[in-house]
Amino acid sequence: MIVRVKARIANFSAALSCQTQAEFVKVKKSDSEVHKSMKNLQTKSHQSFADKMEDAKFCPCGRHLLCVIVAALLLTGCVTRTPINIPPPQIVSIPEPGALVEKELGETVVMKAKIYTLRGLTLNNQISAGYLFARPGFYREALEDEGWTYYEKWGNYYLGLSKTNHQDLKLVGFARIATYRHSPKPAPDFQLSTETDLRSDSFQQELIYNGKSGNILKFLYRESSGDTLRYPFNQDIQYDLTDGKIIGFKGARLEIVEASNTKLKYKLISNFPAKGGASDIPSL
Repeated sequence: MIVRVKARIANFSAALSCQTQAEFVKVKKSDSEVHKSMKNLQTKSHQSFADKMEDAKFCPCGRHLLCVIVAALLLTGCVTRTPINIPPPQIVSIPEPGALVEKELGETVVMKAKIYTLRGLTLNNQISAGYLFARPGFYREALEDEGWTYYEKWGNYYLGLSKTNHQDLKLVGFARIATYRHSPKPAPDFQLSTETDLRSDSFQQELIYNGKSGNILKFLYRESSGDTLRYPFNQDIQYDLTDGKIIGFKGARLEIVEASNTKLKYKLISNFPAKGGASDIPSL
């Protein structure tokens, strides 16, 4: 009996050992297959990368679209943009001394002004391209390169006008190595224009004809400077022609030739004196 039990135990152990060895061989074979698959995949990956590098001998980033984009950005970024300086101030003096002049009631008879005139363009409609947009208004010229003039109003975005096609207006953004020009919608309605810049040393003096009552001539004197050009100082003045035909105010002198309630005929003897170094700048 004991001998039979021992024989059964021996047979069970042998069978279990054979099964374990078979499972080990199976797992080892599976691991070998996985390792072989990984090696094949790695080899194919190396071959694929080598093939791509072979296709892109002359450009490590790929010879096709990427190279074209990079080259275009570099070439665009290399264009030199130069700032456009604000023109020097102008002295406006009217009328010419000694000339016989006739003005209507309410018109300026004498004026002296020192003004800065900005060149630019006036946009008449709102335009956009993607997230960029531009509202109607005046845009002063700020930068230029060989092919474009750039007009500024806000931020780091500009209106760009082609120097070869004066109807080609783009919305423009500058990056570190590139210039982006976007065609806006709707079609921009614009024209080149100028605008007076209100600077601290700007000034304007006017004498305006306000009519006649008997022998009394009436005038309005208007003076403004710098940012107060929009809010001028006004003063009403009167002259009695019985005292003579030469009238004057703040250095300006006029000879009255004929006066009525609707018009004034006169000759300018001298205009208002120059202000703020204006004598150094040629008069218009």
